Amino acid sequence: ALATMRFPGRGLVFSFIIVVAMIPFDAIAIPLSSLFQQWSLSDSYAGLILPALANGFAIFVMRQFFMGIPQELIEAAEVDGLGRFRTLWTIVLPLSKPALIGAGMMLFLSQWQAYLWPLLIGTSPERQLAPIALANLSTQFTVDLGQILAGSFVLSVIPMILLLFFQKQYTESLSTTGLKG
Repeated sequence: ALATMRFPGRGLVFSFIIVVAMIPFDAIAIPLSSLFQQWSLSDSYAGLILPALANGFAIFVMRQFFMGIPQELIEAAEVDGLGRFRTLWTIVLPLSKPALIGAGMMLFLSQWQAYLWPLLIGTSPERQLAPIALANLSTQFTVDLGQILAGSFVLSVIPMILLLFFQKQYTESLSTTGLKG
Protein backbone atom coordinates (compact mmCIF):
# COMPACT_ATOMS: atom_id res chain seq x y z
CA ALA A 1 0.00 0.00 0.00
CA LEU A 2 2.86 2.39 0.75
CA ALA A 3 4.42 1.72 -2.66
CA THR A 4 1.50 1.75 -5.08
CA MET A 5 -1.65 3.15 -3.49
CA ARG A 6 -2.12 6.90 -3.33
CA PHE A 7 -3.80 8.16 -0.16
CA PRO A 8 -3.52 11.28 2.00
CA GLY A 9 -0.73 10.98 4.54
CA ARG A 10 1.12 8.19 2.74
CA GLY A 11 4.46 9.95 3.15
CA LEU A 12 3.69 10.68 6.78
CA VAL A 13 2.92 7.00 7.49
CA PHE A 14 6.16 5.93 5.80
CA SER A 15 8.16 8.57 7.71
CA PHE A 16 6.60 7.37 10.97
CA ILE A 17 7.62 3.76 10.19
CA ILE A 18 11.20 4.84 9.45
CA VAL A 19 11.42 6.93 12.64
CA VAL A 20 10.03 4.08 14.74
CA ALA A 21 12.55 1.71 13.12
CA MET A 22 15.35 3.94 14.45
CA ILE A 23 14.25 3.37 18.06
CA PRO A 24 16.17 0.44 19.54
CA PHE A 25 13.83 -2.42 20.39
CA ASP A 26 15.48 -2.83 23.79
CA ALA A 27 14.23 0.66 24.72
CA ILE A 28 10.59 -0.36 24.28
CA ALA A 29 10.82 -4.06 25.17
CA ILE A 30 9.82 -3.80 28.83
CA PRO A 31 6.75 -1.55 28.30
CA LEU A 32 5.77 -3.71 25.33
CA SER A 33 6.06 -6.89 27.40
CA SER A 34 3.76 -5.47 30.09
CA LEU A 35 1.29 -4.52 27.34
CA PHE A 36 1.49 -8.06 25.94
CA GLN A 37 0.85 -9.46 29.44
CA GLN A 38 -2.30 -7.34 29.68
CA TRP A 39 -3.40 -8.73 26.30
CA SER A 40 -2.67 -12.31 27.51
CA LEU A 41 -0.02 -12.76 24.84
CA SER A 42 2.83 -13.57 27.20
CA ASP A 43 4.11 -17.13 27.04
CA SER A 44 2.65 -17.65 23.56
CA TYR A 45 4.09 -17.96 20.09
CA ALA A 46 1.94 -15.03 18.95
CA GLY A 47 3.62 -12.87 21.58
CA LEU A 48 7.02 -13.83 20.22
CA ILE A 49 6.10 -13.29 16.56
CA LEU A 50 3.97 -10.12 16.56
CA PRO A 51 6.73 -7.56 17.30
CA ALA A 52 8.86 -9.00 14.50
CA LEU A 53 6.08 -8.44 11.96
CA ALA A 54 6.24 -4.70 12.59
CA ASN A 55 9.95 -4.54 11.71
CA GLY A 56 10.54 -1.18 10.02
CA PHE A 57 13.53 -2.37 8.02
CA ALA A 58 11.57 -5.24 6.45
CA ILE A 59 8.72 -2.85 5.62
CA PHE A 60 11.25 -0.49 4.03
CA VAL A 61 12.82 -3.28 1.93
CA MET A 62 9.42 -4.51 0.74
CA ARG A 63 8.24 -0.98 -0.11
CA GLN A 64 11.35 -0.23 -2.11
CA PHE A 65 11.05 -3.51 -4.00
CA PHE A 66 7.36 -2.93 -4.76
CA MET A 67 8.20 0.54 -6.09
CA GLY A 68 10.50 -1.13 -8.62
CA ILE A 69 7.67 -3.23 -10.07
CA PRO A 70 6.46 -1.55 -13.29
CA GLN A 71 3.13 0.17 -12.82
CA GLU A 72 2.14 -0.99 -16.32
CA LEU A 73 1.86 -4.58 -15.07
CA ILE A 74 -0.60 -3.57 -12.38
CA GLU A 75 -2.58 -1.42 -14.82
CA ALA A 76 -2.70 -4.30 -17.32
CA ALA A 77 -4.09 -6.56 -14.60
CA GLU A 78 -6.80 -4.00 -13.85
CA VAL A 79 -7.68 -3.81 -17.56
CA ASP A 80 -7.92 -7.62 -17.63
CA GLY A 81 -10.47 -7.42 -14.82
CA LEU A 82 -8.36 -8.49 -11.85
CA GLY A 83 -9.15 -6.94 -8.50
CA ARG A 84 -6.53 -5.58 -6.12
CA PHE A 85 -6.10 -8.81 -4.13
CA ARG A 86 -6.02 -11.01 -7.24
CA THR A 87 -3.40 -8.68 -8.78
CA LEU A 88 -1.37 -8.89 -5.59
CA TRP A 89 -1.65 -12.69 -5.48
CA THR A 90 -1.01 -13.50 -9.15
CA ILE A 91 1.37 -10.75 -10.29
CA VAL A 92 3.00 -8.80 -7.48
CA LEU A 93 3.83 -11.63 -5.04
CA PRO A 94 5.49 -13.92 -7.63
CA LEU A 95 7.61 -10.98 -8.81
CA SER A 96 8.56 -10.07 -5.26
CA LYS A 97 9.75 -13.54 -4.25
CA PRO A 98 13.38 -12.36 -3.77
CA ALA A 99 12.27 -9.46 -1.57
CA LEU A 100 9.99 -11.72 0.48
CA ILE A 101 12.82 -14.20 1.00
CA GLY A 102 15.27 -11.41 1.85
CA ALA A 103 12.93 -9.76 4.34
CA GLY A 104 12.01 -13.17 5.77
CA MET A 105 15.68 -14.05 6.22
CA MET A 106 16.37 -10.73 7.96
CA LEU A 107 13.43 -11.27 10.29
CA PHE A 108 14.39 -14.89 10.96
CA LEU A 109 18.02 -14.04 11.72
CA SER A 110 17.07 -11.16 14.02
CA GLN A 111 14.59 -13.35 15.91
CA TRP A 112 16.92 -16.36 15.94
CA GLN A 113 19.51 -14.41 17.90
CA ALA A 114 17.00 -12.52 20.07
CA TYR A 115 17.56 -12.84 23.78
CA LEU A 116 15.79 -10.05 25.63
CA TRP A 117 12.31 -10.35 24.07
CA PRO A 118 12.01 -14.15 24.45
CA LEU A 119 13.31 -13.80 28.00
CA LEU A 120 10.61 -11.24 28.81
CA ILE A 121 7.69 -12.85 27.00
CA GLY A 122 8.31 -16.62 27.22
CA THR A 123 8.17 -17.82 30.78
CA SER A 124 7.49 -21.55 30.55
CA PRO A 125 10.32 -24.01 29.83
CA GLU A 126 8.28 -25.56 26.99
CA ARG A 127 8.27 -22.25 25.09
CA GLN A 128 11.88 -21.28 25.73
CA LEU A 129 13.80 -20.41 22.61
CA ALA A 130 17.25 -21.81 21.99
CA PRO A 131 19.34 -18.82 23.17
CA ILE A 132 17.48 -18.76 26.50
CA ALA A 133 17.84 -22.52 26.94
CA LEU A 134 21.54 -22.25 26.08
CA ALA A 135 22.03 -19.51 28.68
CA ASN A 136 20.22 -21.65 31.27
CA LEU A 137 22.72 -24.50 30.78
CA SER A 138 25.25 -22.72 32.94
CA THR A 139 24.40 -22.22 36.59
CA GLN A 140 26.21 -20.50 39.42
CA PHE A 141 28.22 -23.58 40.35
CA THR A 142 28.33 -25.76 37.22
CA VAL A 143 29.16 -25.11 33.61
CA ASP A 144 28.87 -27.99 31.17
CA LEU A 145 31.14 -26.63 28.46
CA GLY A 146 30.49 -29.55 26.10
CA GLN A 147 26.73 -28.94 26.05
CA ILE A 148 27.17 -25.19 25.68
CA LEU A 149 29.60 -25.56 22.76
CA ALA A 150 27.39 -28.14 21.05
CA GLY A 151 24.35 -25.89 21.48
CA SER A 152 26.29 -22.89 20.17
CA PHE A 153 27.37 -24.91 17.15
CA VAL A 154 23.78 -25.92 16.37
CA LEU A 155 22.59 -22.34 16.87
CA SER A 156 25.16 -21.07 14.37
CA VAL A 157 24.86 -23.85 11.77
CA ILE A 158 21.10 -23.62 11.18
CA PRO A 159 21.17 -19.96 9.99
CA MET A 160 24.21 -20.71 7.81
CA ILE A 161 22.37 -23.59 6.12
CA LEU A 162 19.34 -21.38 5.49
CA LEU A 163 21.53 -18.58 4.17
CA LEU A 164 23.34 -20.96 1.82
CA PHE A 165 20.03 -22.38 0.61
CA PHE A 166 18.47 -18.95 -0.07
CA GLN A 167 21.71 -17.12 -0.93
CA LYS A 168 20.74 -16.21 -4.50
CA GLN A 169 17.35 -14.76 -3.56
CA TYR A 170 18.76 -13.01 -0.49
CA THR A 171 21.52 -11.20 -2.39
CA GLU A 172 19.13 -10.45 -5.27
CA SER A 173 16.65 -8.86 -2.86
CA LEU A 174 19.32 -6.66 -1.31
CA SER A 175 20.90 -5.70 -4.64
CA THR A 176 17.64 -4.79 -6.41
CA THR A 177 15.98 -2.96 -3.53
CA GLY A 178 15.35 0.62 -4.55
CA LEU A 179 16.01 0.13 -8.27
CA LYS A 180 13.31 1.48 -10.53
CA GLY A 181 12.65 -0.86 -13.49
